[in-house]
Amino acid sequence: MGLSCFRVRSKTSQGQSAERVSGQYAGWLFFLFVLAVNLPNLLWLQPNSSLLLNGTEYMERLVLGMLLAACFVCLFARPWVAWLYLWLLFLWWLPLALGVRVIAGTPITATLIGTAVATSPAELSNLVTSIPSLWLALFALWNLMCLMFLYWLCRRSSRRWSWGFRGKTAFFCLAMLGLPYLVLNDKPLSAKAAEQSGLNPATAPERSAPRFSPGHTLHELDKADQQVGFSYRLPGAFPYELPWAAVQYSQARRAVNAIRAHLQEPDAAFGMQGYEPAAEVVVLVIGESSTRNAWRWFNPQAPATTPRLEARVAQGEHLFGFANTLAQSTATRQAVPSMLTAQPLIWPDGTPNPQATRSIVSVAADAGYATAWFSNQAAVGKHDGIIASYAEEAAATAFLNPSSFHAQGNYDAVLLPALQRHLDTHRQVFVVLHTMGSHFNYRHRYPAGFGPYHDTSDAREAYFNSVAYTDTVLDNIMEMLSLDGRKAVLVYAADHGESIPGGACAVGAANRHTRDAYEVPALVWLSDSYAQTWPAMAEQLKANVQQSYSVAAIPQTLLDLMRADSQVGLHVPEVQSFLRHGAWRDEQGQAVPDTWTKRLQLAIEENPCFMILR
Repeated sequence: MGLSCFRVRSKTSQGQSAERVSGQYAGWLFFLFVLAVNLPNLLWLQPNSSLLLNGTEYMERLVLGMLLAACFVCLFARPWVAWLYLWLLFLWWLPLALGVRVIAGTPITATLIGTAVATSPAELSNLVTSIPSLWLALFALWNLMCLMFLYWLCRRSSRRWSWGFRGKTAFFCLAMLGLPYLVLNDKPLSAKAAEQSGLNPATAPERSAPRFSPGHTLHELDKADQQVGFSYRLPGAFPYELPWAAVQYSQARRAVNAIRAHLQEPDAAFGMQGYEPAAEVVVLVIGESSTRNAWRWFNPQAPATTPRLEARVAQGEHLFGFANTLAQSTATRQAVPSMLTAQPLIWPDGTPNPQATRSIVSVAADAGYATAWFSNQAAVGKHDGIIASYAEEAAATAFLNPSSFHAQGNYDAVLLPALQRHLDTHRQVFVVLHTMGSHFNYRHRYPAGFGPYHDTSDAREAYFNSVAYTDTVLDNIMEMLSLDGRKAVLVYAADHGESIPGGACAVGAANRHTRDAYEVPALVWLSDSYAQTWPAMAEQLKANVQQSYSVAAIPQTLLDLMRADSQVGLHVPEVQSFLRHGAWRDEQGQAVPDTWTKRLQLAIEENPCFMILR
């Protein structure tokens, strides 16, 4: 192929005039090049959305991509040179962009980059090997076709587009690109709204996240999701998405690194010094947007959302559900840190903590556990960066959801193979599983046809289905640990709840201002071998199931279970644990409900359908 191109060029250099591509042929060949570059942009990524509402954005992105591609092709007089550059720069990875759109429903984003970069090598290799062979075959076939087309063009390498054709085309495209800025002289409304709110439009559910002053450790998080560059359309268009996503990821990654640099070591009392690990396997499952009132186990009026957990209780397993557990925040990035350490980076009310320490993950690592963090959420971003900074404490990490909250991504069962591999390769393990749970859009959280309401389009029914899927995932984890046979403990709690759509408060989907948003499920499961070895732990858990707790009880609960000792004094008197009495004692020794429980009770009395606790 290369010699063929050389021979034709040699002839033209000896005096033969280069053959110009005829007018109609030039136009069609030029359009073919532009179309090839924009194949991924032809896919409609919002199949369930309104054409009227999103069609304009779709067309704007497509036209912008076509015009820019045309300008690029105009740089080359000879078609074969233009195709060579297009192939080497963009077209070779076009199947990747198509595959991501088809599978994840989004273009390549910083989230996807983070999924690859923030995943440890061992887990990344497992992720890569899970790619369907069909996509690999299509990738090879596409590049073979590009190579054959390049050969065909090289055989006609004397052909060229005229200066007149390229000049007129480039002038027209540049004029069309500049026209909106000359006529409108403003940014799109969606961009302006995003700037005013300081949020990416896709992050609307977490509007309560605070902003930090410049110079503060967490200030970088406020910039983590800010749009890089000048365009609000190109980051979602091929072939600009990949470099844009890489820069966006780098920006978010700097925020995570800045946070980790300021984490201190935990208090010596919050550690395993002087203890041999009592549990060989410790699993913490962090739920998402799940209200206790949607769990049949806790609320008999709910649909059959927890049949598997209820069956385990009926069989007499060591499974304890804590019926009075409260979330401390309705924003994930403010709720999760307190589930990992008594000194979180950010307090539940959004206040930064200058005394923030490393989490229970580091405590477990220091005790000899092989630590891992497997997540079905994002690795970077304004609302994920704080959590990702804690994930970095684990020796093995895997972020297994290439999509966002708003698109169809992986189901939470994707975490189970990673957990099994970690169990198979280590004797003593501590694993955090961060699930997508019942985060809106609820229908994206479970397979089609699953749950008590099959193939429903109703938000209320879909929410119950998502809870039922959590029941299945937890049951599968418990079964895995049972078959493993080691002394194992599993702790689960949702970071916050969600108002049940159409419930007592008659709210819509993704509402977090009712009591449902604060009343969350929490449970502890013990394997038979652990419960038989440490029966006092099971007895204490059973005695406390009706006590009042917040999800901040999680880290001390894990530490007590790893020690098999809940009698030792606490490093902070206000710290809770499911193995300890949930209420404080006054001077007369009388139990007094904690402040958070009292605040919730007062808010419910005032208005159970609208409350914001701080």
